[in-house]
Amino acid sequence: MNSVSTVRFVVWAACFSAIALSDPMLRHASADTIRGYHIGNSLTWSAVSPGLPSVFQGAGASLSLGHHIRCGSPLADIVSDPTVVCVPAPAPYGNWQNALAQYEWDYVTIQTHAGMTADEIQAAIDVVAIATAEGRNSGTRFFIYSAWPTRSDTATYRDIRTQPLTITALNSNAVMNELYLDLVAAYPAVDFGYIPVGEVLLSLDDQLRASPIGGLTNSWNLYADLYHLNTVGQYVAHATVSSVLTGRRPHDLTFSESLIAGADPAFIALANNTIEEVINADSRVDALLVPEPAAQVLFSCACLLVLLCRARGFGVAPIRSSPRPGTIPCVTLRQRLSGHLKCASHQSVVFKRRVGILGELHSLLEPLDSSLVLPRPSEGEHGATAKQFAEGKDLGPQNHVMPRV
Repeated sequence: MNSVSTVRFVVWAACFSAIALSDPMLRHASADTIRGYHIGNSLTWSAVSPGLPSVFQGAGASLSLGHHIRCGSPLADIVSDPTVVCVPAPAPYGNWQNALAQYEWDYVTIQTHAGMTADEIQAAIDVVAIATAEGRNSGTRFFIYSAWPTRSDTATYRDIRTQPLTITALNSNAVMNELYLDLVAAYPAVDFGYIPVGEVLLSLDDQLRASPIGGLTNSWNLYADLYHLNTVGQYVAHATVSSVLTGRRPHDLTFSESLIAGADPAFIALANNTIEEVINADSRVDALLVPEPAAQVLFSCACLLVLLCRARGFGVAPIRSSPRPGTIPCVTLRQRLSGHLKCASHQSVVFKRRVGILGELHSLLEPLDSSLVLPRPSEGEHGATAKQFAEGKDLGPQNHVMPRV
């Protein structure tokens, strides 16, 4: 193998691993601690309390956890009176207002709980406004925490979760998506993500109704009362949050034994598979990553090789915020590497940075061997041609975001 082929092979190997696993949050893997803050009521606490810092530790990172939990309350009440909590807010961060105004965060999760009212939308906007005032938290990812609806004795989980957008449709798909879209519209430069617990429970409801497991026939069986999940349901919520925040498959994370003790292994396997499938199918998620050590090494090698090839005069173009016309569209490469479809029409700040890395690596490889260019999608394959993507046009149906109602 000649020197050019060797460089090409190593760069592509590093590229495959790095792009499949990397993220702007990669910088936190080398930091001493990831700092995360959670705002919500007991539905947030159900997913956080089983030991989120331990999950991060098992994934190779340290989590400094802050939270503002006010039981039974909508976000508007939490925002209007930040002094009331039902779980003591950890020192030194304190309540949400002090924590977001005085500290820098790697991620913040926000939970609404009152249907699609103007007060809840404004409350979420106010939280982001305080967190980002005066240039603070410019690198923070704000996750919309999509919880579950109140249990019904007369309607199925699917009936409740998929009802049209109304002010009374508590935690429905339409309500949560509208909140996400409103926040993205209000803060186009802010990095937003999504934690689809309610969507995971919807998929489980469909599967359990088709094939019950150990007495579980639908998602209502995962509730302890009208509002809260039982231990098995809590595992689903906790594993979904953990997978999104670490970027790891739930199968690869270590959870508290108390959550899975006595649970049917077949259901745990179904839940894990469902969590992974729902996360991968939802472009809003934009999971935060805690990379494996091997991925860090490969990513570092890719960066060094880019610099080396520049020095050798291979004609690498400068890093761009979007791929130049004629280069490989990122949606195609990411599909082949990880199965994720992240090219949502709003094109988040995070994704634009990813595109810059792809543009750099592809421009490096073009002079080495033009045959390495992966097939470009034909017209309509993913809702857009390579040219349309390069020009920043809407990529259409692959973004998995529900339309406004």
